[in-house]
Amino acid sequence: MKKLFLLLLFLSITTQPQSSINQHFLLFNDGNSQLQTDEVIKVVQDNSGTYWFAEGADIGNDAIYSYRNGVWVRYDASNSPL
Repeated sequence: MKKLFLLLLFLSITTQPQSSINQHFLLFNDGNSQLQTDEVIKVVQDNSGTYWFAEGADIGNDAIYSYRNGVWVRYDASNSPL
């Protein structure tokens, strides 16, 4: 029983990292997006699949950005209650 437990524990630990190999990554920067800098301090994805980006406040950019299906939207004081 102890050998079976150790075998299952070993298999669960060693197969865990392999599941992350198949993930898809996107690289966004100020050259291929509406982001004004490469200094993004926070990225989250909501339940609808939209990605939200916040840049550092020290650059004077009081805005957040959303990205969904290839479309960028910038939210700032001129178009939202930010």
